[in-house]
Amino acid sequence: MEIPVDATLTLVEDFLTSHGLTGPGSNDMKPGVVMAIATLLALKEADYQAHPVRLILVTDEKILHKNAPTKETIALLSKGAVAGFNFESADPDNSVVTGRKGGAIVDLTVTGIAAHSGKEPEKGRSAVLELAHQIIKAEALTDQAAGKLVNCGLISGGTSENIIPDHAHTGIAVRFTTKQQGDELLAALQEQAAHPTVAGTTVEMKVATKIDSMDTLPGTAALLEKLQASARLLHQPVPHGKQTGGASDAGVLTAHNVPTLCGLGIMGGGAHTTHEYGLVSSMFDRAALVATTIAHLD
Repeated sequence: MEIPVDATLTLVEDFLTSHGLTGPGSNDMKPGVVMAIATLLALKEADYQAHPVRLILVTDEKILHKNAPTKETIALLSKGAVAGFNFESADPDNSVVTGRKGGAIVDLTVTGIAAHSGKEPEKGRSAVLELAHQIIKAEALTDQAAGKLVNCGLISGGTSENIIPDHAHTGIAVRFTTKQQGDELLAALQEQAAHPTVAGTTVEMKVATKIDSMDTLPGTAALLEKLQASARLLHQPVPHGKQTGGASDAGVLTAHNVPTLCGLGIMGGGAHTTHEYGLVSSMFDRAALVATTIAHLD
């Protein structure tokens, strides 16, 4: 099926190409919205009707949907889908993502007993000391070779140097390559919280938010092959698949058994920096690539 190029999109492409695309959001990931809409317009002009196509735009992915039931909404809207395509930004190596790590933000809060450290230290139970034990045990769960990471990135506690502290807290970032790894890491953190080292202290562990890893499903390889065949049809360089680190909402799809390709957005780099940039030509090449792949799905 030949995918036509809308005249309006050609004007947009000409403008962006002549003006360049740099600055915050130029790579991660405002162009993905334009590309997704361009894909739908191309399918509409081609009178594509083989499958219903649903576009899901997400605004709170960067905080892992901390304050809204977004993951549940995505899962509901993608139920029964034969394939998923995520326009996350892409590296400039002509790759697409077939697997991503998942992530979670975990809060550990320790409660102890305050006491004057000079007059009656024996009455105190240090929450900070217990937090130190918790952090050491938590970070010992890291196995970077296996794709597991536990990083205690924020700590707080105590009120004064001469008071045995009765409260302490750490915010932990957890990264994992598979859903099983994620479940195991969270279970291990819960287990250590249930058994504090400092007598008289208690530890509360709370998963603030979690996004599943994007697992490579049995149908992922076949979907990648269809995308590669579309690239040949369009006389584009054939993309290769790869595993990458950052989490994305593609993990929600694969957790519900939807074969998904991610990193289909604009090629570029410098995400979250002042030198962020996007390669404009890749926007419309990749929109055509995804539209063609959808048009040739079984």
